[in-house]
Amino acid sequence: MPRLFIAIPITPTAPLRRLLDQFTTFARTPERKASPIKPVDPDNLHLTLRFLGDIDSEAIPTLITALDRALQNSEPFDLCFTHLGAFPDVRRPRVIHVAVESNPPDALAALADQIDAQLLDPFGQRDRPFTAHLTLARIKAKPPTELFDWLATSTPASAQVEDRPRRTGLQRSASPDPLPKPIPSAPQPLSLHLIQSTLTPTGPVYDSLHAVEIGWKFKA
Repeated sequence: MPRLFIAIPITPTAPLRRLLDQFTTFARTPERKASPIKPVDPDNLHLTLRFLGDIDSEAIPTLITALDRALQNSEPFDLCFTHLGAFPDVRRPRVIHVAVESNPPDALAALADQIDAQLLDPFGQRDRPFTAHLTLARIKAKPPTELFDWLATSTPASAQVEDRPRRTGLQRSASPDPLPKPIPSAPQPLSLHLIQSTLTPTGPVYDSLHAVEIGWKFKA
């Protein structure tokens, strides 16, 4: 069965590209040859609105109809990247992400609600509340202590960690610079996609099965 999700593909801005590049060398020292942080491929950046999992192929037409209907009452909007964060939290970071907001403020959440409403009968409720975020990297091993300092400079004060791990005797490596807040973004046309994810040894491969234009508020 195909593994499916509904998302808005994101074209990476220059600041996001620099950040993804920095992840590959983050905390690399003579003692630590490889970075424990695996960045997302820039071509795979996306804002997930609903993860569906393994779905019978016969249900794909129903999903396509649901997406089309969800967008009938949706208004165009822009996206803004606001600050860094981590899942499950900054004390135990396994996924590094950037928070996303829309303009108008409620437009993105309203679209997620519309999708949920259209999918309720055939697929039930979502597993967890919608949290708008863009995954940037995944941590594959014990994170370096420098990561906690860096996250503290780039996350909101309410999420900063006081009890960070103590430093070890490892040579300290250069951390990426703190990100500006908000992170600069470039207006871009947005579209909603039904995407099939195929897991491979080198990473996931995404194929768009259906796309609908959302539009955008930006006017040149």
